[in-house]
Order: sequence, then C-alpha cells, then structure tokens
Amino acid sequence: MKLSTKGRYGVCAMFDLAYYYKRGPISLKSICTRQAIPENYLEQLLTKLKKAGLVTSVRGPRGGFKLVHPPEQTTVRKIMDALGEETEPAECAGNSECVQSKTCAVRRLWMRLDEQIAKVLGATTLADMCGEAKELARNAGARHPYMYYI
Repeated sequence: MKLSTKGRYGVCAMFDLAYYYKRGPISLKSICTRQAIPENYLEQLLTKLKKAGLVTSVRGPRGGFKLVHPPEQTTVRKIMDALGEETEPAECAGNSECVQSKTCAVRRLWMRLDEQIAKVLGATTLADMCGEAKELARNAGARHPYMYYI
C-alpha cells in the first residue's frame, strides 16, 4: 500500500496545525513552507478538511487555519476519511464479492493487514504525533521540527 500525496500532505498539514495549535490561526503560506506542500494543493486539501469539520478558517491579516478540536481528539483515521483516502493494502481486502473470498488465504492476509492499519490510524492522534516530533527534536538537539514524515 502506498498513500497518495493527498493523504500524506493532508496529515502533514494537520500535524502542522496541531503542532502550533496554541498560537491561533496558522497561515497557508507558513504551512506550505514548513511542510513543503504546494500552496494550490494545500488550499484544496484544507477545503476538504474544513467541509469535514476538522479545520476552520479565520479571515484577516492574522487569519489562517486552525483545528476545530484539540489535537488529542483528532485521529489520523479521521483525517484519511475526510480526504477520502483509501488505506486498504489490496482491493480484495474489503471486497466480499470476490469469487475466491471464502477460500483465498492471500485475501485473509490482506484483511489482517487492513485491520492493523485501521487500528494504528484510529489510535494515533495529532497530539501523539506532536509528542513524537518534540521528542525527536530534543534527541536531535533541534528547537523546532519543521517536517514530520509518515
């Protein structure tokens, strides 16, 4: 399984908003700069995330985007779902109409993997990711981690 740029960039943008959560609205440009996401693409992603109720926008000179809920309440699964990102390792993992579904050992492997992926994404919050980023920064001697790779 390989996530699309939509999923990767969406999680990176949400991580950025979570990392700077207490600073108020974060400008689109600052997210783009820190996360190396093209501005036009990020704007599209944030529009989807806003429609899903995960972010809100604030107009004006000090405007930007911010999380609707605290980082502890937003899981990576919610972000993926909001973006319509598929996380199944193989198409047949979720396809009960497969003619070999009852006897295919390979499908059962993909289904177990799919369960584990869903479990990790559902259990990982933005706060967890921020904690990891801060720990990584401390260990590396940096003050602020600018990128978070998933």
